[in-house]
Amino acid sequence: MTIIACCGHDVTDKEQVEVEIMDFYIDYDAEEIKNGVTCGLYCKSCSEEFERWGIVLHNQEQKDNWFSGKMEYPEIAT
Repeated sequence: MTIIACCGHDVTDKEQVEVEIMDFYIDYDAEEIKNGVTCGLYCKSCSEEFERWGIVLHNQEQKDNWFSGKMEYPEIAT
Protein backbone atom coordinates (compact mmCIF):
# COMPACT_ATOMS: atom_id res chain seq x y z
CA MET A 1 0.00 0.00 0.00
CA THR A 2 1.29 3.45 -0.89
CA ILE A 3 0.89 6.41 1.46
CA ILE A 4 1.88 10.05 1.27
CA ALA A 5 4.65 10.74 3.80
CA CYS A 6 4.93 13.96 5.82
CA CYS A 7 7.39 15.24 3.22
CA GLY A 8 4.75 14.82 0.50
CA HIS A 9 6.44 11.90 -1.25
CA ASP A 10 4.70 8.58 -1.96
CA VAL A 11 6.13 5.67 0.06
CA THR A 12 5.14 2.11 0.87
CA ASP A 13 4.88 0.75 4.40
CA LYS A 14 8.38 -0.72 4.04
CA GLU A 15 9.93 2.47 2.63
CA GLN A 16 8.73 4.91 5.30
CA VAL A 17 11.15 6.12 7.96
CA GLU A 18 9.94 7.38 11.34
CA VAL A 19 11.93 10.47 12.31
CA GLU A 20 11.87 12.95 15.19
CA ILE A 21 13.32 16.31 14.22
CA MET A 22 14.13 19.55 16.02
CA ASP A 23 11.35 22.10 15.65
CA PHE A 24 9.93 25.19 17.32
CA TYR A 25 6.51 26.22 18.57
CA ILE A 26 4.91 29.38 19.91
CA ASP A 27 3.91 29.41 23.57
CA TYR A 28 1.24 32.09 23.34
CA ASP A 29 0.72 32.25 27.12
CA ALA A 30 4.41 32.96 27.76
CA GLU A 31 4.75 34.92 24.50
CA GLU A 32 7.88 32.93 23.60
CA ILE A 33 9.16 30.69 20.88
CA LYS A 34 10.23 27.38 22.42
CA ASN A 35 12.00 24.24 21.28
CA GLY A 36 9.73 21.43 20.15
CA VAL A 37 9.88 18.14 18.28
CA THR A 38 8.11 17.08 15.11
CA CYS A 39 7.51 13.35 14.76
CA GLY A 40 6.60 11.95 11.38
CA LEU A 41 6.97 9.38 8.66
CA TYR A 42 9.23 10.48 5.82
CA CYS A 43 10.77 8.98 2.69
CA LYS A 44 14.34 7.68 2.93
CA SER A 45 15.73 10.57 0.88
CA CYS A 46 14.19 13.27 3.08
CA SER A 47 15.14 11.49 6.31
CA GLU A 48 18.75 11.31 5.05
CA GLU A 49 18.62 15.03 4.27
CA PHE A 50 17.48 15.75 7.84
CA GLU A 51 20.43 13.66 9.07
CA ARG A 52 22.85 15.72 6.93
CA TRP A 53 21.37 18.90 8.39
CA GLY A 54 21.92 17.53 11.91
CA ILE A 55 18.33 18.04 13.08
CA VAL A 56 17.34 14.42 13.82
CA LEU A 57 16.90 13.52 17.47
CA HIS A 58 17.87 9.87 17.98
CA ASN A 59 17.15 9.22 21.66
CA GLN A 60 15.59 10.62 24.83
CA GLU A 61 18.85 12.20 26.00
CA GLN A 62 19.09 14.26 22.80
CA LYS A 63 15.43 15.29 23.13
CA ASP A 64 15.99 16.33 26.77
CA ASN A 65 19.06 18.36 25.75
CA TRP A 66 17.09 20.01 22.93
CA PHE A 67 14.16 20.91 25.21
CA SER A 68 16.45 22.24 27.95
CA GLY A 69 18.49 24.42 25.56
CA LYS A 70 21.73 22.46 26.00
CA MET A 71 21.63 21.60 22.28
CA GLU A 72 21.56 24.35 19.66
CA TYR A 73 19.84 24.27 16.29
CA PRO A 74 22.56 23.68 13.68
CA GLU A 75 23.48 26.15 10.97
CA ILE A 76 21.99 24.62 7.83
CA ALA A 77 23.72 25.38 4.54
CA THR A 78 21.38 25.62 1.57
